Amino acid sequence: MLFERMECFIFGLRSAGYFDLREIEGEKIGSSVNSRKLKLVERARGRIEKEVRRAIPPRTEARGLLAYD
Repeated sequence: MLFERMECFIFGLRSAGYFDLREIEGEKIGSSVNSRKLKLVERARGRIEKEVRRAIPPRTEARGLLAYD
């Protein structure tokens, strides 16, 4: 989508019909944008999956076994 000459992605749809727009990195562009202000550039051919990684912080002292979520 194009919004104010910026290429963005629709991240969510509000119950009032407005869109939440973000860049591919996740930076918010607009949280309540009317569809009249958007221009379709290209239709989606699939989903964008966001990878989430969790790191275990290093411990200064040993405490036995580590538990994972």
